[in-house]
Amino acid sequence: MTKLPDSLSRKAIALTFDRITPVAWEKLFEREDQNGLEKLRTAGDFPGRIYYKTDGLTQWLIRNGFYTPGQIEGKISGDNRAVAPAIRTHLLSA
Repeated sequence: MTKLPDSLSRKAIALTFDRITPVAWEKLFEREDQNGLEKLRTAGDFPGRIYYKTDGLTQWLIRNGFYTPGQIEGKISGDNRAVAPAIRTHLLSA
């Protein structure tokens, strides 16, 4: 089982919590001072990048109705199928 790190970058957030589209995430980040995301900022591994506390972010997602507690638990416990590539096979018939 994998566990999410204590802080996530904006890109990692959009990839991990993919029920929200990348465009919608950008709008949420643009308005972070109004929607409460700004309070979740923390220091990260790379200067110049913005990081957010994972615990606070998961609570924010639940509180704002983007995810249920069960869906968040699946992301935290390693049931992160969004990052894995989807492999499709197609059958061609003549």
